Amino acid sequence: MQNLGITKWALAAATVLLGAVWIGSMFRGVTWRGQQNGVVIFRGAIDLFWSTVGAGKQQIWWMKAYPSPIQWWVSRDSGSASTGPWESVCIPLWMAWLPVLVATGAVWRIDFMKRKRAKDLLCAGCGYSRAGLANGQVCPECGATMS
Repeated sequence: MQNLGITKWALAAATVLLGAVWIGSMFRGVTWRGQQNGVVIFRGAIDLFWSTVGAGKQQIWWMKAYPSPIQWWVSRDSGSASTGPWESVCIPLWMAWLPVLVATGAVWRIDFMKRKRAKDLLCAGCGYSRAGLANGQVCPECGATMS
């Protein structure tokens, strides 16, 4: 049960962090550009871009407002700039946040049910009433041992 506690709190932290980044990216964007690739988090999405030819400019970071509409669906783009041709893939952050949110809810529910069953003297495996059974004795319904 200790590992479940660590998992549920790690997932909760990831859910809050992804949600905060998603909401924050609707107002301000953060960009990192390397010599041939880069990452932009903006408009509720993460945009991965890369150059299809040799090295470009030096590595830089910047933050600015992006007044564009929110990016709701995956998109792929390509074009040409002063540094040469480039390609990009834009993935909405909600697509990463939603599965983490669902997993967090599921783990919290599992933990809640295990704690409730332990408190009510129910078998953790099947929910059978263990009233009158000695500690360490197997459950007559499913064979699980109570610790």
